Amino acid sequence: MLDFLIADGIRQWAQRTPARIALQAGSSSLTFAQLSERIERVACGAAEGLGLEPGERVALLAPNCLEYVELLIGLPAAGVLTVGITAGATAAELAKICDDCAPRVVFVHESLEATARAADLGADVRIVVIGRDYDEWLASARPVRPEVDPSRTEAAWLQYTSGSTGVPKGAVISQHTRVLQYLVSAAEYGFFTPRDHHLVIGSLAHGIGSGKALTTLFGGGACSLAPMFHPERIVRMIGSRQITTTIIAPAHLRALLELPDATLARADLTSLRGLICGGAPLSQATKEEAIERIGDGILWEDYGSTEVPVIASLHPEDQLRKHQSVGRPYLGNSIVLLDGEGQAVAPGEVGELHVRSPYVFLGYWKRPEETAAAFRGRYYRTGDLARIDDEGYIYLLDRVHDRILSGGYTVSAREVEDVIADHPSIADVAVFGVPDDVSGEAVRAAIVVRPGDELPDGDLLAFCEQRLSLYKRPKWIDRMEQLPRGPTGKVLRTELRDPFWVGRDRSIG
Repeated sequence: MLDFLIADGIRQWAQRTPARIALQAGSSSLTFAQLSERIERVACGAAEGLGLEPGERVALLAPNCLEYVELLIGLPAAGVLTVGITAGATAAELAKICDDCAPRVVFVHESLEATARAADLGADVRIVVIGRDYDEWLASARPVRPEVDPSRTEAAWLQYTSGSTGVPKGAVISQHTRVLQYLVSAAEYGFFTPRDHHLVIGSLAHGIGSGKALTTLFGGGACSLAPMFHPERIVRMIGSRQITTTIIAPAHLRALLELPDATLARADLTSLRGLICGGAPLSQATKEEAIERIGDGILWEDYGSTEVPVIASLHPEDQLRKHQSVGRPYLGNSIVLLDGEGQAVAPGEVGELHVRSPYVFLGYWKRPEETAAAFRGRYYRTGDLARIDDEGYIYLLDRVHDRILSGGYTVSAREVEDVIADHPSIADVAVFGVPDDVSGEAVRAAIVVRPGDELPDGDLLAFCEQRLSLYKRPKWIDRMEQLPRGPTGKVLRTELRDPFWVGRDRSIG
């Protein structure tokens, strides 16, 4: 059992470099010494002030703020399982998650207090308002971390997967494996060091936002919290704060690339050492445009999930050499491709990607059967169909349940999306299967056209005819203002696809 917490890493930097800025949000900032002390107070305040025992749950409902980081590190140091809930959650969504995990306390930002009250969480749930109650609670706590058995500090966070139907599953995340992940990241990326300054764009309630932020702080670097995603403001922050690393979802990267040439030309992006994209597949067309307009040698792609945050990584030198690859396995991971019977597929063939990883989650909250179903032996089942080339690079083709079976052929939705995304008038695209009387299932595409562009359906279909076999071409095209996306930026295909399957059986083998 690893007896070293994220809070211990912050404490060591507080001893080494107490006056160095660790965290910034707007005009407010905390040094490592200040952050470490406040983390200790959070841990003590949880145990003594709130009377929380190791293993009990606390929910966080807040936008990115200094207090969020303090709670995210300090509560697990007291053995408290911390549940991050995205700031955009409705009262009904908050109520469902809290009904599932039964938190004793909910920390809620004052701007979202009305949502928490409307959720009617019950008289037994204490609400602590960040902005009215928090500072008084923190000041009353001693800056002394409670003694907790290391076995009670391993389960640190409960992250709910971004499911689109029903109640999402809560994945229990280990603090001890995250410490190992943070240490390995410096070797994998070559940054997240004391000379780095990371810009946090995504919500800290999800791994894409919190993962690299905590990696940076653990490594002695600084973090700035962006108040919200606004493309022009983001590029200004990169220049003004000399940001060296950031991680964004593909949809956010596309928004940056939609900025006028003059805006990007004025932006000082020379400090960037790592522009990491994660949360959803990144099209080759977007990769190439990002390299051309933002800079070569800095674009990375991360492939992971809530359950295993780092599965593979594509380094900058491979972005143009390995088209549509998500890279090679992250240090420490072992990858196998298996067929439906659990047998290894032949080299170069397609199979479901399984990963054996030291960074894997501990299981789904109170769902032992679903936890067992997520594994084959010690290998986690990603649900992604993939192939691996002779250099060990991974190519994702589809989710197992997103395959389109058309006239006896298997169509990769991602392959079709990549072709359509290559059209200069396309801003966003999602492809999915719908019922068809002739072929059983046919390809349908939802597209977002770039502002000011006119793209007749016939022109797009002609574009596809030159690049796709007949059975892969979209039979119908839906134009949308924007695609439905979850909190991590993934397109919610089920919202697009399911209305067409009402009353119909869709069996995918």
